[in-house]
Amino acid sequence: MIPSLFTGTVLSVAVDLDPALPRTTVTLQQDDGRQVVFVLPGANGGPPVAVGGVPTLSPGQTWQVELVPAAVGLVPVGLGAGMDRLDGPPPPPWALSGVHYAPEQLPLVFYLNEAGSAGLGFDRTEQVATTALAAWSGVGCSDFAFAYGGTVGDGFADDGINVLAWDDDDTWEWGGAVAGLTATRFGVDEHGAVVPVGADILFNGVDWAWQEGGGNPSEGRLDAASVVLHELGHVTGLDHELHLVTSTMFYAYLGGSWQGSLAGDDRRGLCENYPSGTHECDEDADCQGVDAQPRACVEVDGLRVCDEVWDPVGAPCSLQDFHCQEYCVFGLAFSTEGYCSVGCATHDDCPEGYLCDAPSNFLEDSVLVEETLCVEGERPVDTGDTGDSGSTDSGSTDGGAADGGAADGGTPSSEEPGACGCASAGAPGLLGPLLLGLPLVRRRRACTTVRGLGGPP
Repeated sequence: MIPSLFTGTVLSVAVDLDPALPRTTVTLQQDDGRQVVFVLPGANGGPPVAVGGVPTLSPGQTWQVELVPAAVGLVPVGLGAGMDRLDGPPPPPWALSGVHYAPEQLPLVFYLNEAGSAGLGFDRTEQVATTALAAWSGVGCSDFAFAYGGTVGDGFADDGINVLAWDDDDTWEWGGAVAGLTATRFGVDEHGAVVPVGADILFNGVDWAWQEGGGNPSEGRLDAASVVLHELGHVTGLDHELHLVTSTMFYAYLGGSWQGSLAGDDRRGLCENYPSGTHECDEDADCQGVDAQPRACVEVDGLRVCDEVWDPVGAPCSLQDFHCQEYCVFGLAFSTEGYCSVGCATHDDCPEGYLCDAPSNFLEDSVLVEETLCVEGERPVDTGDTGDSGSTDSGSTDGGAADGGAADGGTPSSEEPGACGCASAGAPGLLGPLLLGLPLVRRRRACTTVRGLGGPP
């Protein structure tokens, strides 16, 4: 289903405090005077169920939204990921949602609904869930911890029990592009402060087939480990990552299983929210055995963490197998396999056999690249000409803009902002959706357009 793009000013925001899941109705007035109404889950960033991963809206703000029909009415594609505020500051590369559990609330005990996932079967569902809980509990520079409490018959409800559950039978209310919702509920402590008291996670088994590894959104298949790990990250207080594609908290699931292990950025965010007061590692040897991924001790924002080891320029990559430091470049417009690359300023930034250029062959509806990359090819011979015919280092006559990027550093083309931006919530809270789509994989995201957003074809 193709989303419709709307731009306008917020006229009103109304919250319906449904006991199971509040919802927010927003009226947007376009420049031509026409109004459009859409719905968001949660209480617009406030208790009793606040919103993270989707933004808090106020009258007078200017927003651009991509809307699709859903059971509750029109909803933004991927909820917060289908919204972009035009009159406010850009969201940070990664952010905390404001959710923070006190030491006496940890470990946070989660239960698994006894039905599990129909697609996985109960035993495999339990294995995926317990592995994900352990991953977030095993970050050495953090004091956060989950615990597995076993199975319960409860589901997604305000009952004081933290549950992971799959909706396999009913209508999924929030649109087929959303794989899961994490609702963090709030209460008031003895000092009168609003604090998180627990969370439920509901996964979309109606529109998507769940499996272990090898997911492919274009075929309607998800890697359970990647999505479950992502939603549990919202429980810890992490908001969406907008730049690092290989991080678990990236706003979109792209395919394969490479988002099913915590990247250095994920680990650094958790340690920011629940610091142990120490680095996670001092040398690479300290990272051995963290999980099955090769890891190295690297510094991220002043703290040493065990980051994943990325493939070098020229290594093979695809939407199903991506471990590049920054980009996966496809040689032809409809290629399914490509090679790893990085951004560059001159040919000397690239290894032998690669030159610094602005590539033009990308998948349809892919990342709009606004910088030059290391691409395969022979470097031009330096003739010593110092004339003003243009620099051979850029490899492009338009200053490095490609596929819709703005050559002058100004506003990109109208195609760019549609799926760009998952604005952070302005207040503590959490109902984190996971958008499903197929942007061209890129770690340092400037902006993406996304195809296949209405659900599996």
